[in-house]
Amino acid sequence: MLENWCWTPSQLKSLSQHYSSLSPAYLATWQESSSSSSTSSNTSSTSSNTSSTTATATASPPPTNLPSSLITSLIATKHVNDALSTLRQLHFGLYDMAVHTPSSHDAAAALDVTTLWNSLRRSIVPLEGAVPQDSWSHGEATFGHLMGGYDAGYYGYLASQVYSADMFYSVFARDPMDGKEGRRYRRTVLEKGG
Repeated sequence: MLENWCWTPSQLKSLSQHYSSLSPAYLATWQESSSSSSTSSNTSSTSSNTSSTTATATASPPPTNLPSSLITSLIATKHVNDALSTLRQLHFGLYDMAVHTPSSHDAAAALDVTTLWNSLRRSIVPLEGAVPQDSWSHGEATFGHLMGGYDAGYYGYLASQVYSADMFYSVFARDPMDGKEGRRYRRTVLEKGG
Protein backbone atom coordinates (compact mmCIF):
# COMPACT_ATOMS: atom_id res chain seq x y z
CA MET A 1 0.00 0.00 0.00
CA LEU A 2 2.84 2.34 0.78
CA GLU A 3 4.19 2.00 -2.77
CA ASN A 4 1.24 4.10 -3.91
CA TRP A 5 1.63 6.59 -1.08
CA CYS A 6 5.25 7.27 -2.02
CA TRP A 7 4.23 8.33 -5.55
CA THR A 8 2.15 11.33 -4.54
CA PRO A 9 3.74 14.72 -5.33
CA SER A 10 3.67 15.90 -1.72
CA GLN A 11 5.38 12.74 -0.46
CA LEU A 12 8.02 12.73 -3.19
CA LYS A 13 8.78 16.34 -2.29
CA SER A 14 9.02 15.62 1.45
CA LEU A 15 10.99 12.36 1.05
CA SER A 16 13.55 13.82 -1.32
CA GLN A 17 16.61 15.68 -0.17
CA HIS A 18 19.80 16.61 -1.94
CA TYR A 19 22.77 15.17 -0.06
CA SER A 20 24.45 18.58 0.13
CA SER A 21 21.75 19.78 2.53
CA LEU A 22 22.51 17.07 5.11
CA SER A 23 25.63 18.66 6.63
CA PRO A 24 28.22 21.38 6.05
CA ALA A 25 30.74 18.67 5.12
CA TYR A 26 28.44 17.31 2.40
CA LEU A 27 27.82 20.83 1.12
CA ALA A 28 31.60 21.40 0.91
CA THR A 29 31.97 18.09 -0.97
CA TRP A 30 29.22 19.09 -3.40
CA GLN A 31 30.76 22.52 -3.96
CA GLU A 32 34.19 20.96 -4.54
CA SER A 33 32.69 18.45 -6.98
CA SER A 34 30.80 21.18 -8.80
CA SER A 35 33.91 23.32 -8.90
CA SER A 36 36.10 20.52 -10.26
CA SER A 37 33.62 19.60 -12.99
CA SER A 38 33.33 23.26 -13.90
CA THR A 39 37.12 23.64 -13.87
CA SER A 40 37.61 20.65 -16.16
CA SER A 41 35.05 21.99 -18.62
CA ASN A 42 36.66 25.44 -18.44
CA THR A 43 40.11 23.95 -18.99
CA SER A 44 38.93 22.15 -22.10
CA SER A 45 37.45 25.35 -23.52
CA THR A 46 39.58 27.94 -25.27
CA SER A 47 39.17 30.61 -22.62
CA SER A 48 39.82 29.65 -19.01
CA ASN A 49 38.44 32.15 -16.55
CA THR A 50 39.60 31.94 -12.92
CA SER A 51 36.79 34.16 -11.67
CA SER A 52 34.10 31.78 -13.03
CA THR A 53 35.76 28.87 -11.21
CA THR A 54 35.79 30.82 -7.97
CA ALA A 55 32.16 31.81 -8.47
CA THR A 56 31.20 28.15 -9.00
CA ALA A 57 33.00 27.07 -5.81
CA THR A 58 30.92 29.51 -3.78
CA ALA A 59 27.75 29.03 -5.81
CA SER A 60 24.45 28.60 -4.06
CA PRO A 61 23.65 25.02 -3.10
CA PRO A 62 21.12 23.11 -5.21
CA PRO A 63 17.49 22.98 -4.11
CA THR A 64 17.03 20.89 -0.97
CA ASN A 65 14.09 18.90 -2.36
CA LEU A 66 13.28 17.65 -5.84
CA PRO A 67 11.95 20.42 -8.05
CA SER A 68 8.24 20.14 -8.87
CA SER A 69 8.99 19.76 -12.59
CA LEU A 70 11.15 16.69 -11.89
CA ILE A 71 8.48 15.23 -9.61
CA THR A 72 5.91 15.67 -12.39
CA SER A 73 8.28 13.89 -14.82
CA LEU A 74 8.89 11.04 -12.35
CA ILE A 75 5.17 10.51 -11.83
CA ALA A 76 4.59 10.54 -15.60
CA THR A 77 7.01 7.60 -15.93
CA LYS A 78 5.65 5.61 -12.98
CA HIS A 79 3.81 3.10 -15.15
CA VAL A 80 6.48 2.61 -17.82
CA ASN A 81 6.93 -1.14 -18.29
CA ASP A 82 4.08 -2.02 -15.88
CA ALA A 83 2.54 -4.36 -18.46
CA LEU A 84 5.78 -6.33 -18.85
CA SER A 85 6.23 -6.44 -15.09
CA THR A 86 2.69 -7.75 -14.64
CA LEU A 87 3.22 -10.41 -17.30
CA ARG A 88 6.43 -11.45 -15.52
CA GLN A 89 4.57 -11.79 -12.21
CA LEU A 90 1.80 -13.74 -13.98
CA HIS A 91 4.46 -16.09 -15.37
CA PHE A 92 5.90 -16.62 -11.89
CA GLY A 93 2.46 -17.25 -10.39
CA LEU A 94 1.38 -19.74 -13.05
CA TYR A 95 4.71 -21.57 -12.88
CA ASP A 96 4.46 -21.74 -9.08
CA MET A 97 0.98 -23.26 -9.28
CA ALA A 98 2.01 -25.69 -12.02
CA VAL A 99 4.97 -27.14 -10.11
CA HIS A 100 2.95 -27.44 -6.90
CA THR A 101 -0.08 -29.21 -8.38
CA PRO A 102 0.98 -32.48 -10.04
CA SER A 103 -1.58 -35.20 -9.38
CA SER A 104 0.93 -37.67 -7.94
CA HIS A 105 4.52 -38.11 -6.84
CA ASP A 106 5.29 -39.87 -10.14
CA ALA A 107 3.82 -36.92 -12.08
CA ALA A 108 5.97 -34.51 -10.04
CA ALA A 109 9.10 -36.58 -10.66
CA ALA A 110 8.39 -36.68 -14.40
CA LEU A 111 7.80 -32.92 -14.61
CA ASP A 112 10.38 -31.21 -16.82
CA VAL A 113 10.57 -27.94 -14.89
CA THR A 114 12.83 -26.22 -17.42
CA THR A 115 10.58 -26.97 -20.39
CA LEU A 116 7.58 -25.88 -18.32
CA TRP A 117 9.31 -22.61 -17.35
CA ASN A 118 10.32 -21.79 -20.92
CA SER A 119 7.03 -22.77 -22.55
CA LEU A 120 5.02 -20.73 -20.01
CA ARG A 121 7.32 -17.77 -20.51
CA ARG A 122 6.94 -17.91 -24.29
CA SER A 123 3.16 -18.22 -24.08
CA ILE A 124 2.74 -15.36 -21.57
CA VAL A 125 5.47 -12.96 -22.76
CA PRO A 126 6.04 -13.65 -26.47
CA LEU A 127 9.16 -11.48 -26.61
CA GLU A 128 12.60 -12.82 -27.30
CA GLY A 129 15.60 -11.35 -25.56
CA ALA A 130 19.11 -11.07 -26.96
CA VAL A 131 19.56 -14.81 -26.37
CA PRO A 132 16.48 -17.02 -26.92
CA GLN A 133 15.55 -19.08 -23.89
CA ASP A 134 15.27 -22.66 -24.98
CA SER A 135 15.71 -25.96 -23.18
CA TRP A 136 19.26 -25.09 -22.07
CA SER A 137 18.06 -22.01 -20.20
CA HIS A 138 17.19 -22.55 -16.55
CA GLY A 139 15.26 -19.39 -15.62
CA GLU A 140 13.42 -21.31 -12.93
CA ALA A 141 16.69 -21.44 -10.99
CA THR A 142 16.46 -17.65 -10.54
CA PHE A 143 12.99 -17.83 -8.99
CA GLY A 144 13.93 -17.92 -5.30
CA HIS A 145 10.36 -17.46 -4.07
CA LEU A 146 9.52 -20.92 -5.35
CA MET A 147 11.06 -22.58 -2.29
CA GLY A 148 10.57 -19.66 0.06
CA GLY A 149 7.22 -20.66 1.51
CA TYR A 150 4.78 -19.48 -1.16
CA ASP A 151 3.80 -23.07 -2.02
CA ALA A 152 1.49 -22.38 -4.97
CA GLY A 153 0.55 -19.01 -3.48
CA TYR A 154 2.80 -16.66 -5.46
CA TYR A 155 -0.25 -15.45 -7.39
CA GLY A 156 -1.12 -13.62 -4.16
CA TYR A 157 1.52 -11.03 -5.01
CA LEU A 158 -0.49 -9.72 -7.97
CA ALA A 159 -3.71 -9.93 -5.96
CA SER A 160 -2.13 -7.89 -3.16
CA GLN A 161 -1.25 -5.14 -5.64
CA VAL A 162 -4.92 -4.91 -6.62
CA TYR A 163 -6.02 -4.60 -2.97
CA SER A 164 -3.26 -2.11 -2.28
CA ALA A 165 -4.23 0.16 -5.18
CA ASP A 166 -7.89 -0.06 -4.21
CA MET A 167 -7.17 0.91 -0.59
CA PHE A 168 -4.95 3.79 -1.61
CA TYR A 169 -7.14 5.32 -4.30
CA SER A 170 -10.38 4.91 -2.36
CA VAL A 171 -9.02 6.20 0.98
CA PHE A 172 -5.70 8.04 0.71
CA ALA A 173 -5.44 9.57 -2.77
CA ARG A 174 -7.12 12.83 -1.72
CA ASP A 175 -4.96 13.27 1.39
CA PRO A 176 -2.13 10.77 1.90
CA MET A 177 -1.41 12.24 5.34
CA ASP A 178 -4.98 12.00 6.69
CA GLY A 179 -4.40 11.09 10.33
CA LYS A 180 -7.85 9.60 10.87
CA GLU A 181 -7.57 7.28 7.86
CA GLY A 182 -3.96 6.46 8.73
CA ARG A 183 -5.01 5.30 12.20
CA ARG A 184 -7.87 3.29 10.71
CA TYR A 185 -5.40 1.61 8.30
CA ARG A 186 -3.07 0.82 11.19
CA ARG A 187 -5.90 -0.58 13.31
CA THR A 188 -7.72 -2.61 10.63
CA VAL A 189 -4.77 -3.81 8.50
CA LEU A 190 -1.37 -3.45 10.13
CA GLU A 191 -2.36 -4.51 13.66
CA LYS A 192 -3.83 -7.70 12.20
CA GLY A 193 -0.47 -8.58 10.70
CA GLY A 194 -1.09 -7.20 7.20
